[in-house]
Amino acid sequence: MQSTPFVTPFGLMRETSLSRDVVEAAAARLKRAGLLEVLGDDERGYESWRICEVALAAAATRTTAARSA
Repeated sequence: MQSTPFVTPFGLMRETSLSRDVVEAAAARLKRAGLLEVLGDDERGYESWRICEVALAAAATRTTAARSA
């Protein structure tokens, strides 16, 4: 199984044309939800992120189960 690569705020800004504030606000929401893995880079002063596939699958399963109830 191939894992999801980490992305930087700068890569997301370049690929989406979103501002850094918007990218970091979205990342903060995903982190609070437990859906984002974080790789810190103390030397450069920013984080890289990737979706936590296991947490995302678990959240999707809970959502599907709640809708079926």
